Amino acid sequence: MYDQRGEAAVGMIVGLSEFLRRASEDSHRTVTLREEVEYLHAYIDIQKVRFATPASERHIPEDLMATQVPTLLAAAC
Repeated sequence: MYDQRGEAAVGMIVGLSEFLRRASEDSHRTVTLREEVEYLHAYIDIQKVRFATPASERHIPEDLMATQVPTLLAAAC
């Protein structure tokens, strides 16, 4: 039987596997800023479970979300 922390740990493991899969697949291409922000949110979700702290929010203008950027987080892994 899972308690509240056990469910969070399982969710973090799933999130971590998706995060690492993307890091290996996307490390040599450009992505949209939207994709990179989604990837960043996955990383923040892992860290929130790991450290049990809230994350800050940032607003990015919608008209910038289609901009092509290098996969900065994937390259850092």
